[in-house]
Amino acid sequence: LDTVILGGDQKERLIADIDEFFRREDDYVRLGVPYHRGYLFHGPPGTGKSSLAKALANHFELDIYFVPLSDMEKDTSLLNMVSDVRPGAMLLLEDIDILQAAHNRTEIEGDKPYGVTLSGLLNALDGVATPNGLLCVMTTNDIASLDPALIRPGRCDFVEEVGYLDGDHLGRLFSSFYDTTPVFPAIRHQIAPADVVDVFKRHLTDPAAAAAAVTSLIVNWKAAA
Repeated sequence: LDTVILGGDQKERLIADIDEFFRREDDYVRLGVPYHRGYLFHGPPGTGKSSLAKALANHFELDIYFVPLSDMEKDTSLLNMVSDVRPGAMLLLEDIDILQAAHNRTEIEGDKPYGVTLSGLLNALDGVATPNGLLCVMTTNDIASLDPALIRPGRCDFVEEVGYLDGDHLGRLFSSFYDTTPVFPAIRHQIAPADVVDVFKRHLTDPAAAAAAVTSLIVNWKAAA
């Protein structure tokens, strides 16, 4: 998790929330509240949403399950798969917005069921088949397109935007690779962390070259885009 650099105190808040969830199982049981928690990470491509989910699973030593929603042919396939997830594990649903049911309540195409329905997806996240202690993380590039029922509390208890770089974020990202923090020009365009990490990979042992390349990326971003 130390290799995941986010803006502000995002990482600390997420760690604290998950830690609180795992410490409160007895309270959930005592109050009769379903013991599972949902997270939604939203933001542009390349900002590290999936990497964050995997790093959190590693930090808390959770088994992580990945479900390719677009390959599910019917609700029962999804529900059966989710019910097999080990209690106290993480379920990762990447790019939830590519699933039509996540933002379109039309569940029938002609006379034929159209893959996983919204109802099936909601039941998987917060229904009788939802495993005890499940930590579900969904990622999306387009939160505005999601059906409100999908992201209400109980299904998405913690919604976090993972966005483009700002100056502080860039400085900490550079320092995590090279243990030094150059002074960069002000960022005036939308630059994803993945763009900068790609620069780092080309200059893994040369922080001066990496700093020069990042500066060039910032200054010339509009022309490059």
